[in-house]
Amino acid sequence: MKRKIKKEEEEEEEEEDKKKEEEKKKNKKEEKKKEEEKKKKNKKKEEEEEKKNKKKEEEKKENKKKKEEDEKNKKKKEKEEKKKKEEEKKRRRRRRTRRRRRKGRGGRSR
Repeated sequence: MKRKIKKEEEEEEEEEDKKKEEEKKKNKKEEKKKEEEKKKKNKKKEEEEEKKNKKKEEEKKENKKKKEEDEKNKKKKEKEEKKKKEEEKKRRRRRRTRRRRRKGRGGRSR
């Protein structure tokens, strides 16, 4: 009788141990799964951050390019304006000298 009870107790103990072991495995598996999800999430976040930074860098480059282009156009425009002014000056000077020549030194027209 005592042996039977002892045997049953041992079996119960074994079963409990088995259950505990299974529970441990289950918990470990869940922990691993959580860890994997966390890694995935972090990786995704990192990739998005990288993408964002890349986009910012591209925008920065574009802005710089645009600024340089605008500066170039501004200089070109200023140069053209200066040239135009010089041409106008020369034209006026020529007209003035022509008029003077026509009038002559005495101020009389020929």
